[in-house]
Amino acid sequence: MLISFVSTSAVFIGLGLAVPAWFFALQCLAGAFRYKPRGAYKGRRPSVAVIVPAHNEETCICATLETILPQLGTGDRLVVVADNCEDRTAALARSLGAEVHERTDSVRRGKGYALDAGMRYLADAPCELAMVVDADCALDKGAVDSLAAIATATRRPVQGRNLMKAPPGAAFDVKIAEFAYVVKNLVRPTGMLRLKLPSLLMGTGMIIPWHIICKADLANEHIVEDMKLAFDVAQTGHAPTYCPEFGITSFFPQTEKGTISQRRRWERGHLAMIGSAFGYLLRPRSIHTWQAFVLLIDRLIPPLTLFLAILCLWAVQTGLLAAAGGSHAPFYIALCNLAVMLTATTVAWLSHGRAIIPPRMIGAVPGFILRKLARYPARMWGGRGEGWVRTDRRT
Repeated sequence: MLISFVSTSAVFIGLGLAVPAWFFALQCLAGAFRYKPRGAYKGRRPSVAVIVPAHNEETCICATLETILPQLGTGDRLVVVADNCEDRTAALARSLGAEVHERTDSVRRGKGYALDAGMRYLADAPCELAMVVDADCALDKGAVDSLAAIATATRRPVQGRNLMKAPPGAAFDVKIAEFAYVVKNLVRPTGMLRLKLPSLLMGTGMIIPWHIICKADLANEHIVEDMKLAFDVAQTGHAPTYCPEFGITSFFPQTEKGTISQRRRWERGHLAMIGSAFGYLLRPRSIHTWQAFVLLIDRLIPPLTLFLAILCLWAVQTGLLAAAGGSHAPFYIALCNLAVMLTATTVAWLSHGRAIIPPRMIGAVPGFILRKLARYPARMWGGRGEGWVRTDRRT
């Protein structure tokens, strides 16, 4: 009786895991190939306010602003929100001609609060579009005009391509992280675009019509505030779209401490958003649009290496259950989910990852996943979260 109950429960768990696994595969298969660029938008380019939230970014703020300033025209604004800064971030930004709004609040800390302060600063004389660029990013040439054109044509928020590169000589773990970032921020959103589905926002390289962003709830401590914002605007009927041709680029931290800290924050925030998604799905009436529902399903997909590790472990557990006399159905479902994920990941690697992880390095991937799984509990719960933690970029 007990083994029958366990087998039945395992079937439902396997079917639950199938939802994010198969959705991931659909995204990757649709997004693995080059997307045909949109046609040029013809018409007046609306005014754009570029907001750069910054916390102690004196080492990189100038380089970032120098990629933005040449792209601004008459009527555009560049606002740096120096949030709880203790260095020369504000002075350096002013020296390059940016407007600077300094904010000091030891309690309400975090990027969300900085963005909210920037929006309130612009409220008296807003531009037609608001663009967010993180202080450690390089904006592609032509990105402002192109993203503004798409936002104007679609009347929706637009997320530009957002990639992070491994620094020269980076460890294998960082190379894996770079590939996972490509899958998450390029392959999967391109698949959503090709399928005519909405995109999640990524926190930087995104442009949003003022009449939408001015109503958004930005003043919060969410670590992945971009996921929350994408869902919130989709709930109002303004689901974001994606632009793979233009966006921003940044680099992973060069120190192990910085890499671990950054990844821990992202993963904690991502898992918290997965929990939030389950809450909405259990209350269907709280989901107001089909686009918001799609973004909730997208949000259910865990970080790539963690998801692969979970599916591997589940296949082993259901195999042991079958060997102990339980139903073979959970094992077959688990194998199917794992095969789908591995196939989709392979397709993404073949189309976008071979330059990042050469074929000769593939044999090290299983060992990396096992090490990742072993370290995960300590990384996820080995300390308390903080509002705004600047990534350690020291060389």
